[in-house]
Amino acid sequence: MQACVSCGRPTDRPRRGRCPACYRRAQRGHAVAKPCAVCGIADLRVLRRHKLRDGFVVLCANHAAIAGRRTLTLTELRGECAPPGDRRAGAERRQADRRHVERRRAPAPTPPGGVERRATERRTKARSSRD
Repeated sequence: MQACVSCGRPTDRPRRGRCPACYRRAQRGHAVAKPCAVCGIADLRVLRRHKLRDGFVVLCANHAAIAGRRTLTLTELRGECAPPGDRRAGAERRQADRRHVERRRAPAPTPPGGVERRATERRTKARSSRD
């Protein structure tokens, strides 16, 4: 068995060094020769061509979604996308920022006159285990 020169999968019927699927893709003109320009993923199922300010580049679905409809250059997109090791640190940082933000718009309600009306607790005796 030989390995396909495009995707690297083992094939027992190579045609011009490619597996049958890559050969058909190349004949139709749909071969994606490059991996994602940001992360380097070469899985054809998630790769797509995306228009950036620099022109068309091959991006994976995740980075194409991050680029969205904004006009970015490839270097700006690489700057926005953290490497895989830093994702957790960024997410934890954003979550910590959200925790410290006060969400209530109004202060906690106070009883009228500033004094609690109830003089004693509601239950005066302790509950038994049978109740």
